[in-house]
Amino acid sequence: MKIVIQINLPETTSKTIYLDEDVFYIEEEGNKVSLNSSYENRFNTLLGLFSCKSTWKDMDLEDSIYNVTFIDEKEETFTFSKAPGNWNMFMAYIDKLVGDSL
Repeated sequence: MKIVIQINLPETTSKTIYLDEDVFYIEEEGNKVSLNSSYENRFNTLLGLFSCKSTWKDMDLEDSIYNVTFIDEKEETFTFSKAPGNWNMFMAYIDKLVGDSL
């Protein structure tokens, strides 16, 4: 399992978050910051994020603000012009993992 999240908000810099069983890092303006977290926390976060996507519908945009790719047996990419309904819960999983890694 792996998740790549790209956020391109106009008022901020682009941010990419990479998360799988082995690694967790955030890349912003070419700077990569690896975050320390346990395998168990990363795995539980991945499960939570995969469950959030179950209600998503891909908007199929070329110039999206939010771009999330889930990679498991196959690769699924979701693009959005605005945050989907459960985005705050989705990002809360990431924020908890960031907090646990500090």
